[in-house]
Amino acid sequence: MRGHFGAATTMLVAAATTVSNLDGTTKASNKTVWLDKPVPPALKIGMTKLKLFLNDYQQRPHLPHRATMKIVGLTGGIATGKSSVSRHLAASGVPVIDCDQLARQVVEPGTSALRALVDAFGPEILQQPSGALDRAKLGAIIFADEAKRHILNRITHPAIRRAILAKVIDYWLRGEPLVVVDAPLLIEAGLHKLCNEVVVVYCPDDVQLQRLMKRDGMPQADAEARMRAQKPMDEKLRLATRVLDNTGSLQDLFRQADALLIKMRPPAWRTWAWRIGPPVVLLAILVPVIYALVRIVVAVVDARGWI
Repeated sequence: MRGHFGAATTMLVAAATTVSNLDGTTKASNKTVWLDKPVPPALKIGMTKLKLFLNDYQQRPHLPHRATMKIVGLTGGIATGKSSVSRHLAASGVPVIDCDQLARQVVEPGTSALRALVDAFGPEILQQPSGALDRAKLGAIIFADEAKRHILNRITHPAIRRAILAKVIDYWLRGEPLVVVDAPLLIEAGLHKLCNEVVVVYCPDDVQLQRLMKRDGMPQADAEARMRAQKPMDEKLRLATRVLDNTGSLQDLFRQADALLIKMRPPAWRTWAWRIGPPVVLLAILVPVIYALVRIVVAVVDARGWI
């Protein structure tokens, strides 16, 4: 997101420079055209200040609160309680991007990702006659073979990243100050690099195993195979900026999540400033720029005698 905003900032600097440098003249058709009135001093001063502010932002990218939205990655192991935290945050009014849901959308019938999966694993992974992906059959294939998991990830991860980016931009345009990316493979897919915070929901391996067996009704050998198919929890914890310990009850887990949300969520004044700020800034930029351009066009039309 910082890269996208940086590109927009560069364009705004150029626009502010153009207007602040206007001295009452412009050129059209190789003729110098004098505007009927000089550019108002207040306009030039305002655009000069805007240019200085944006230049200051570009030179100080380490200030995360400047025109940015906090992206929080939420992950954990299978049956550690990540989905419970995600639902709790969503119920608290936090925008949550559910990557499991996006992963299903990018392999719906007719998508390029589904066609690539059929090419890689054969038509037997499809349900008949609907042509939808049979996730159980595909899961049985990839969980037992690491090389095939890499093929699956190579096909689906780019499509999922594009879908996540589209959601993040959508929330950014709405003025949301914080969004949670709920992804079981957040670290495996490299999505943690896009996040300001990485929250890992953790519980000991023995507790995780028992919960998985109870939840899905699967034998111990199958549950252990599912756990081994994911990145070891120690590696996820090493990359975490925040950890939620789900060794105890759900109520205790939710209390931890609420306390963490208070720490991560911007104060109310900044939230409202962020919601109101983008349209105000855009208006402050566009109005004087459009005003200056209209005056230039009028001057050119008068000089050429088109009216």
